[in-house]
Amino acid sequence: LHAPFFPPSVPHTRSLEARIKEELIAQGLLDSEERPGQGGDSEDEVLAELQKRQAELKALIAHNRARKQELLR
Repeated sequence: LHAPFFPPSVPHTRSLEARIKEELIAQGLLDSEERPGQGGDSEDEVLAELQKRQAELKALIAHNRARKQELLR
C-alpha cells in the first residue's frame, strides 16, 4: 500500500527553507547575515543564478536526448 499524500505543513516548509539557507551559506552563495524573505539584491542574485543554471540544464537535457536518439539509430 502507498502512504497517502499529505501536503507539506508550514513548519516542514520552514524547516526546508532553513536547511536550504544553511546549504547556501556553506557553499558561499549566501552571507550568513542575509535572510531570505526580506527581499533585496542578494535574493535577486541567487534567483538569477538559479534561473541561469536551470536554463543550462534544460539545454543540456535537450542535447542529451538528441544525442541519445542518434546513438539509438
